[in-house]
Amino acid sequence: MVQKTRPGRPAFGALDAEVAERMKQESQESSKGATAGGVADETGPVGSRNGGLGRAELYDPVPGGMVAGLIRRKFLVLGGLLAGLVLGGATILYQSPVYESRALFRVAYVGGSQVESPATLVAEMKARHHLGVWGPAPPVPSRIRSVQLRPGNGLIEISAIGPNAASARTTLQAALNQVLLEEQAQYEQALATLKRRLTAVQAVLTRSDRAPFAPVRGAAGDHPSQSDSISPALGWAAAGLGSLEQQITNLDAKLSPLSSRPPRAVVGPTVPIRPIRPRPVLYMLLGVVGGVVFGIILAALADWFSVAGPALRVAVCDGRKSRRAHSE
Repeated sequence: MVQKTRPGRPAFGALDAEVAERMKQESQESSKGATAGGVADETGPVGSRNGGLGRAELYDPVPGGMVAGLIRRKFLVLGGLLAGLVLGGATILYQSPVYESRALFRVAYVGGSQVESPATLVAEMKARHHLGVWGPAPPVPSRIRSVQLRPGNGLIEISAIGPNAASARTTLQAALNQVLLEEQAQYEQALATLKRRLTAVQAVLTRSDRAPFAPVRGAAGDHPSQSDSISPALGWAAAGLGSLEQQITNLDAKLSPLSSRPPRAVVGPTVPIRPIRPRPVLYMLLGVVGGVVFGIILAALADWFSVAGPALRVAVCDGRKSRRAHSE
């Protein structure tokens, strides 16, 4: 038989006491600030029921935008600019001056060809002065800085640096004299080889002129076959003489001043007027740009933490309380 109930009464009235007890326990836990896991509330790590800020409030943008924040923190931007200027000025004051001297020289030509390949000469000079080698620079204050080839005209450019103009020029002059002296020795050796070859060819030509081919009298009339053999021999002798004369002409052309030129300095060691380091304009420009960028970053961070900092501190404190309550 089904038990009748009054209108408005639940069918399971026997469970009212248990439900009321559970609701009472949940209200007591919420009054202590404990949540299920500490982060399950809809409003974020800290619910609005506990007096905290929601997730949307923690990550609100800086009021007024970035430009307004930079205006509020303009002293930090000016401070970064001042720090950059001070750093650039200190770099200029404490860096030792360095002067550079440059020179251009031409390799030796003999017979229209170079005595030594410019690329080989550049490699030898770099190895001699320890250029392009990994490691610290030599401790000598004045030294050769670079040796490079100009492909357009075949000239070699060499530069030296020093603490003053005189030392840089003296160092470069010594290195230039050394390489020109070596090139002059090779130039003279190549000229001597050509002259010896010319002398030998002229001696062969002289012997050929003194001992010409002379057939025996009457041999041509008595024996027609001998005249036939004499004609080719005369042609070969004439061709040989012509070849010797052509060799002499070629050797004379190679030994002419137009085809053979000694090594020389096209542009002597220059006297530097201004140092290449320090560079005040570049250092100050880098200081200004770097200081302003650093100041803007500081101002943006400071303005953001001024807004989000209190909310973050409240969130951290409430998180600690919830973890403590959960552990109890």
